[in-house]
Amino acid sequence: MKLYSEQNLRDLNRVYARFQNNAKGFFKENHYYITLLIIAAVVDAASTIYFMHIIGPEKEIHPMIRFLAFEFGPTIGPIVGKLLQISLGMFAVIYLKKYAIHIIVITAIMYSWAATANFLAFMYF
Repeated sequence: MKLYSEQNLRDLNRVYARFQNNAKGFFKENHYYITLLIIAAVVDAASTIYFMHIIGPEKEIHPMIRFLAFEFGPTIGPIVGKLLQISLGMFAVIYLKKYAIHIIVITAIMYSWAATANFLAFMYF
C-alpha cells in the first residue's frame, strides 16, 4: 500500500523548489524589515515576561505562549514561543515572497500592539 501519490511528490518538490528559489537573497533584500520585526518581537517577549512575572501566565491570551509558560516557566516559555513564531513565520514569508514586506510589517505592528497590551494589562491588574 502506498502512502503517497506521484502527484503529491511532484507538488512537494514544487513547493521545495519555490522555497529554495525565494530564499536566495531574501534576507539581504529584506534585512531592514526583518530587523524591525525582531525588535518588535524582542519588546513583545520582554513585556510578556514582565507581565507573567507580575500577574502570572494564566492571564496570557495566546494559548501556545501560555502553554509554554506553564511548561518552561514565565521567562523561558515566552522566549521559546517567540522564537518559534519568528522561525516558522520566516518559512511562510519566504515561501510567500511576493507579500513578504507586507506580512513582516503587519506582524511587527501586531507585536508592538501586543507589547502595549501587556503593559496596559499590568496597569489594569
